[in-house]
Amino acid sequence: MIIGLKVRAQQFTEYDLKAAYVYNFSKFVKWPDQAFSNDTSKFVITIIGESPITPVLFQALKNKKVMNRSIKIQVIDRVEDIGKTHILFVSKDMQTQITNIIKVTEHKPILVVGDIIEGFCQNGGIINFTQKSSKYRFEINNISAQNAGLKISSKLLALARIISSEEIKF
Repeated sequence: MIIGLKVRAQQFTEYDLKAAYVYNFSKFVKWPDQAFSNDTSKFVITIIGESPITPVLFQALKNKKVMNRSIKIQVIDRVEDIGKTHILFVSKDMQTQITNIIKVTEHKPILVVGDIIEGFCQNGGIINFTQKSSKYRFEINNISAQNAGLKISSKLLALARIISSEEIKF
């Protein structure tokens, strides 16, 4: 027995965990070949709006790869600037822009991820983080994913609450 040794578990913030999830989503989603210009195209993650995840993603994904592709992270403020991206992380402050964001990304091979945005998946978003009190950490609208040409692994679907755009909203 070692006396006086203090061992502390590393503490992770909410956004450390979300950054890890975003990276791991990329491992359980298949993008169509046309989502990439060529074999050396980067895997692009775009953050739209102001979010505490921004510096965390830059730090956490530095020197990481997705499907043997370098990762490029970009931050935008306007829906019109989405361009070619593979994962779009929608910050909470973009809540009023959801309809427009979904319209711009619809049927494009973009994994649209919301940050605890009410009705996000019901309105066509693909993955949405949930409140801490939820049994699930995120919800998925697999129909929206399929419409975007994305295939989500059954392993990822098994961890999520499945949402449909057709759900009745009260």
